[in-house]
Amino acid sequence: MPGGYRSDVHPPFPPLPTASRYVRSYEGDPLVAQYENPYIRVHLTDFEGLPLVDVWGEVDLGTLPHLQRVLDEALGTGPKALIIDLRKVTFIDSSGVGALIGAKKRLLPFRGELYVVCGDDHVRRKLGIMKLASIMRLHPSTEEALADAREELRASRPGQQPP
Repeated sequence: MPGGYRSDVHPPFPPLPTASRYVRSYEGDPLVAQYENPYIRVHLTDFEGLPLVDVWGEVDLGTLPHLQRVLDEALGTGPKALIIDLRKVTFIDSSGVGALIGAKKRLLPFRGELYVVCGDDHVRRKLGIMKLASIMRLHPSTEEALADAREELRASRPGQQPP
């Protein structure tokens, strides 16, 4: 069938590798949760009192559930700020961008802010083209994102020390 989709030749999604694993750590461990498989690696850590999600590899429709699982874990406590480090992401499609927008929406009821760390690469260009810098804060390093988050938390809670 010319121009048609043949499911026997092009399956819709590659099967998940058998090496996939999700790990939840114990209290006191800086690594809170992690998900790893050959296509994506996602770690949630406590970064000086704020949740930090580190992502490596490809973020697309096939790997999105794994990223979403760790984002759900990070957003479950209703944080005032979430830092997502995408500097090691080699590819991101619209479903990955949608996950970032979804994370921002989940922060809104808590008056929370989303800080995205991305270098001068395809991720920053893609977010810039989509004009997403207006709804999330883009930074070149986790240290700058942390400083911005702390400043924002300090401004929103005068007289209280941010985490």
